[in-house]
Amino acid sequence: MRGGDRRPGGPTVVAERAASSGRSSGYPAGLSTGHSGSVTTPIYVETFIRADLDRVWQLTQDTALHPRWDARFSRITPVEALATGGYRFRYELRLPLHTLAGTGTSLGERRRLDGTRTSALRFTTPDRLSPLGPGRGYWRYVPSADGVAFVSLGMYAENAVARRLYTRLGFTLDAALASFGPVGAERPPA
Repeated sequence: MRGGDRRPGGPTVVAERAASSGRSSGYPAGLSTGHSGSVTTPIYVETFIRADLDRVWQLTQDTALHPRWDARFSRITPVEALATGGYRFRYELRLPLHTLAGTGTSLGERRRLDGTRTSALRFTTPDRLSPLGPGRGYWRYVPSADGVAFVSLGMYAENAVARRLYTRLGFTLDAALASFGPVGAERPPA
């Protein structure tokens, strides 16, 4: 798999700015600009979880549990179910002086014959202080005898103005080209 293998170990995290460098990133096309005309930043994360697929699915798909393990959110609230099997939701991230808020749509899920599951979503925020603008992504769950490879790809339009503001305030917003993973895991080219 891209970014690492399925052996136990820490997550492999890669953020690329291929669109700004003029090279092809190998990721699906779609989001090329966002707030302030900024480029999309794909973020790929892969980790191996020693647990049953159904348990990993349950813990990652429950919107009440999500903020406990994903620091990008303080709360996720489902708003309405969709006829296609997904749902609309609101999200927020409480910061000391401001709460970032946005909306999203879970596009549903897909289960393959090999046991792999995928869930996809789209999200956006009108908040001009959000470092991330509109985006989309998916989670893929690849079961094996020892556990589950959990793969995430998110594509976010950057809000360059907000990112500069947070950087000046001393916040670190990127895992740019950082890789955390098992010894010997391949890192995608920079």
